[in-house]
Amino acid sequence: MLEVIVAVTIIAVLAFFAIPAFLAVEDKGKIAKTNEMIGMIGALIVEEYYAVDDQGFGSSAAPSLASTKGQWITLEEHIILLHFGKENSITVQMLFKNKIPKAPFKEGFEINIHEVDTGFAEWRGFPPEYKVLHAPKFSIRDKSHPNLVKTFSI
Repeated sequence: MLEVIVAVTIIAVLAFFAIPAFLAVEDKGKIAKTNEMIGMIGALIVEEYYAVDDQGFGSSAAPSLASTKGQWITLEEHIILLHFGKENSITVQMLFKNKIPKAPFKEGFEINIHEVDTGFAEWRGFPPEYKVLHAPKFSIRDKSHPNLVKTFSI
């Protein structure tokens, strides 16, 4: 009987140290996956920005990021990300083709586009030359882990 008690005690001590180590490794994996997904979302927004950047003329030549006025907002289907041309826009739903990526920590992602960082470009001169006058910037973060944030410049 004493051997069983000793064996159970050893297993309990090993479990006491092994479970937190396992959970730490799991969190590191989730953090790495979150950073990868934030990079993918940001790259997709930048790619879409350049895909529509020649749709306008004059001062509407460049698309602009839809300002969040310095606030962090959740990336949801109805959120408008880009304005281009006269009255065209790209929403989150259009960008991700109805499948918004799920965050590893389950809370979702947030985006922040400051009012002064929405971007501006126009066609100038003869022959016309496309000039970017201000390159927009935006940040994306994990909603449940605000320190997991990346800033992108277009």
